[in-house]
Amino acid sequence: MQEEGPPSHRYARLPVPAPLDALWSYRGRPVTDLNVVKAARAAIIWRYTDDPGTLAQASRYLGWLVRFPWELARRLCISGPDTRRRLGRGYAGQIADMLRMAVANGLMPRDYYAGELARHHGDAAILNYIPYHLYDTVATHLTRAKSAYFARVRDKLAFETCCRAAGLPAVRTVAVVRADGARLPSGEAFAGPLPAGDLISKPIDGGQGKGVLAWRHVEGGTYASDPSQPVSAADLMAALGQQARSVKAVLVQERLVNSPSLAKIAGSALCTTRVVTLMNERGEPEIVEAFYRTSVAGGAAIDNFHGGGILFPIDLATGTLRPGCGAVFDALKPVTIHPQTGQPVAGEAMPGWDAISDLAIRLHTSFSDLLIAGWDIAYTPDGPVVIEVNVPPGITPQRQGLTGPMVGKRFFSLIAHHAAQWLETAEPEGSRWRLRAGRRAGA
Repeated sequence: MQEEGPPSHRYARLPVPAPLDALWSYRGRPVTDLNVVKAARAAIIWRYTDDPGTLAQASRYLGWLVRFPWELARRLCISGPDTRRRLGRGYAGQIADMLRMAVANGLMPRDYYAGELARHHGDAAILNYIPYHLYDTVATHLTRAKSAYFARVRDKLAFETCCRAAGLPAVRTVAVVRADGARLPSGEAFAGPLPAGDLISKPIDGGQGKGVLAWRHVEGGTYASDPSQPVSAADLMAALGQQARSVKAVLVQERLVNSPSLAKIAGSALCTTRVVTLMNERGEPEIVEAFYRTSVAGGAAIDNFHGGGILFPIDLATGTLRPGCGAVFDALKPVTIHPQTGQPVAGEAMPGWDAISDLAIRLHTSFSDLLIAGWDIAYTPDGPVVIEVNVPPGITPQRQGLTGPMVGKRFFSLIAHHAAQWLETAEPEGSRWRLRAGRRAGA
């Protein structure tokens, strides 16, 4: 695959409250992975955005006076008593932890409690947890600066088209529904009929499983997302047309099924394995993280973590599933048994792991100008099939609470490696964000 002209538009947006580390000078700071990424984030925000230094950016720091005290007090009232009882961290200690993490890394009180970070009792390890926006700003900017595919992979249909052109197995889109009508993926008007099988509908540019519906094909040619209310194919397309009025477009795709080898550890929805690949020092895609995702509720349409599913990390060396967590589960009580099937998951070999990991490497090799990507791959009776890609993939404090902080992992070290290279070429020698060369002080 080859296209001309990487996108020139660059952007970064400060959260509220804005991180204090974006204001620091890094010239005299130790050369660590964390400082390198922070320095790159600061440079991107203040020098390489569309409107650096504007009042809109600076006003976000007012969040420390307006939003942070309220957030701290509210979270302390909600979660403080239980945290004190279970983890033995008193109120004063919790407040000290939250202030320290917020000032150092921009982690908010919600992150502190979501990751059960009070268990560290104020140890320096709490400073190794990072918010998503720290890594996201750097990874997004570095990818946009060199990738001709950045916009395409963020469009589900364009990504599918690229995969098919490269001979890579991808989910098949049946129709694209917009407010003004439905079309085939090729752009021609969709005249029907819909396939006589189960379907999935999803916003073309959505995320976190929002707006996704499963449509089961019912005898007689009707479809039902609610078993008690089947609709005709015409009514289904009309309903999706209404949904398309509030989103860019809605994709109608064939609903894939799980491989029989997943039966003991799969819920109602199609299960996917998120495989994160990152270009390493040699310019080759390397798998730095992987986890298996499954729904746990009967009739669920998605396996997404944000939709109530569970993720189980995969040991990259052995392909073995490790204890998992879910958005509605206690981070200190890792899930080892599938709640829906009652079968053990942790300690089991991930079915199809070799084929899944091989496809992830092939995908990143085809989209070789991406710095990082999180591939969502289903393992079907016909083998692995890519559903979509996330650039960059997300991280959550709760997941870090289960699997360990990002700082110190190969994942983060490679991000820092690319950030350091970028700073050396993009920033002049005297830049306040250019760390001085010398012995690294550790990760």
